[in-house]
Amino acid sequence: MESILNLRDDDRFAAAWTRCWQDVEAQKALCRLDNSQELMSARVREIAFLRAFERWQSSDLAAYISDDLGMIADALSLKIMNSWVEELLQSYLAGIVPHDIEIG
Repeated sequence: MESILNLRDDDRFAAAWTRCWQDVEAQKALCRLDNSQELMSARVREIAFLRAFERWQSSDLAAYISDDLGMIADALSLKIMNSWVEELLQSYLAGIVPHDIEIG
């Protein structure tokens, strides 16, 4: 788990993640998610955090997972799945916490 956290903190991964998050947030500001979409995204984040924390007992890892899945939920709601978000989603579908700095 510590190696995943270290790789996620790597400047290249963190910069790519932040750029993607900024893109999604900019689209959210332009398109305005409706209340049900906002509630769904918040619920996804909450459930992801609680389940990840229960499994790994790491609030840092749980926060990363929660942020990832919240961003994926927002991107799906906005219909703006770029290749980087798609790679995040595919990692989770494969049961892998994304940490590869080559994503995107």
